[in-house]
Amino acid sequence: MTYAGVRAGSPEVLARLAKGAPVDPTEYYFRINPLFDTGDAKYAWLNRVVALGAGHRLPDGPVYSVFEVLQGLEEGSAICFRADDGDREPEPPSLVV
Repeated sequence: MTYAGVRAGSPEVLARLAKGAPVDPTEYYFRINPLFDTGDAKYAWLNRVVALGAGHRLPDGPVYSVFEVLQGLEEGSAICFRADDGDREPEPPSLVV
């Protein structure tokens, strides 16, 4: 798996992240676009997956929640990716076309 991503926040928050300090994930934006590439026939279906993810960084490394995009978008529709962590309200739709 390879990925591109965006992590953004205030200079103070990004400095704390760079030092490995614990930072509340609500203090910064961290999204990824993973790409899968496998030669194993058992997992070949992953090569056709379009995925998006959200992450947060712990002192010992990043943690990602990755979601597969399951259907196409039609004009005026919205797509929302939600992780049910039990502690937060679901986020509103993140993309409207």
